Amino acid sequence: MITVYSQNGLDSEVIQLFQLISQDGLIPNKVTYLVILDACCNSAYLAEGKRIHSCIWHHGLDISVGNALINMYNKCGNLEDVREMFDEMCDRNVISWTTLISALVQHDYGMDALQAFHQMQRTDGRPSEWQTAEQKWSRASRPRNDRDVAETRP
Repeated sequence: MITVYSQNGLDSEVIQLFQLISQDGLIPNKVTYLVILDACCNSAYLAEGKRIHSCIWHHGLDISVGNALINMYNKCGNLEDVREMFDEMCDRNVISWTTLISALVQHDYGMDALQAFHQMQRTDGRPSEWQTAEQKWSRASRPRNDRDVAETRP
């Protein structure tokens, strides 16, 4: 039922159904968390997303749920929580890194995105085939805001 609501863009109904599930004492599974976090990818639901984030920590964090949290915080425009969530993740994959890097680029932190890309290469190996560095990072390597410009000055 919750997936049907989500697929039809009924985010408030998804959240209400999730609240009912929680009130009944049921423990959501990974798929339920992924659906509800997708419904919270709107700044109007950020508070609910943060509440769900705290529930997730009590039940254990799967890497795909961690990636969904990073994505939710990014879509809500909360770069600070994107970085915090990424830093808290014990396990990361190329999706984790790509979501972080995309968030940094979207918030005009091109140099930080480029640094994260290089850190990904050092820690987790090379990026996957579908991730073309030339296209994604040509934009990211240019200073886009005052912070980036200041960092590139000697």
